[in-house]
Amino acid sequence: MTFQPTPVATSALEPVQAATVARCNALLGTPLWDYVPEDQEYPYVTVGEATETPHNVHGRFGRRVRQTLHVWDKGRHGFGPAMQIVAELTQLFDHRETDVDPLINGHRIQAIRLFDSRPMRDPDPLVRHVPVTFEWITEQEPL
Repeated sequence: MTFQPTPVATSALEPVQAATVARCNALLGTPLWDYVPEDQEYPYVTVGEATETPHNVHGRFGRRVRQTLHVWDKGRHGFGPAMQIVAELTQLFDHRETDVDPLINGHRIQAIRLFDSRPMRDPDPLVRHVPVTFEWITEQEPL
């Protein structure tokens, strides 16, 4: 008797982050950093946390990845400039799954949606920080 190999789920974290960084580097008008140089001027965006949960359907593996980007600004002008960057990020990603390469390292993008944005003050009273999270739904391509 022969058995079919058991399918194995693979992570979509790295492909989603790579696609996020590539799209920001190509189209975002603000610098994007993973590690911010000490002399970097404001505003800028940093790659933040990500979470991944299963999103399996009909015998197929899927993933729900929430990728956070952090918008940073400094000055006495309130949240306005930081929120403009959030708006630009939203235009780049929210409902834009057809504008991103549909196949990212073995995962097909089903949807990209704005999950949330959270304007907050930093301990430095001049710094404004806005984490913005996008939720990516992917389906794993058959191996």
